[in-house]
Amino acid sequence: MMISMARLFVPALYLGLLLPAWPGAAQGPNADLSSVGTVYVLPMASGMEQFIAHQVAKQGIYEVTTDPLRADAFISDFVGASFEIRVDDLLKAARDKKEKDAEELAKKEAEKSGEAAKKPAKKAKDEEEEADGGFHMESMASGRVGAFGRGKGNIFLVEGKTRRVLWTGFDIPKNTRAEAMQKSAEKLVGLLRKEKTGTSK
Repeated sequence: MMISMARLFVPALYLGLLLPAWPGAAQGPNADLSSVGTVYVLPMASGMEQFIAHQVAKQGIYEVTTDPLRADAFISDFVGASFEIRVDDLLKAARDKKEKDAEELAKKEAEKSGEAAKKPAKKAKDEEEEADGGFHMESMASGRVGAFGRGKGNIFLVEGKTRRVLWTGFDIPKNTRAEAMQKSAEKLVGLLRKEKTGTSK
């Protein structure tokens, strides 16, 4: 009887040790993905960023922001030097706009209190460039990115501070119609959600 019990116990013990590594076994939540709260979705080929942003918000994975300064991470369809240029330009433009807005607010408050200082008027060209805000910088970045090319079908989640690639997915839409793009985005974001939460649903 003792021998029979031992024969049953040993295989059961090995099975218990192997189950966590068995393909399809449930994995725990990804700590790196869970540390992200807000994402900024960069422009992608064929306007894919619109569908990705929609699915991220719809599936409730992260908060989608239009302010790159608030983003913990960036979602992009390319990485490397082109990514660095795009994000650096975006952040610089956003900081410049924030500083300009703060200066204008301070100026208005000073004018109300009668303490506004007289400053030389800027040229119309300079004012026009400043009025562009982040859009001017974004267009510059867009032009540079074209020279580097893109990874078709690849989607990357990149941490803002460290620029580490936290997650990557791959799916190529059948065509550029809205239905196909939406289906591909839903699949990609679904994979991201599964890895973040550690669930199979």
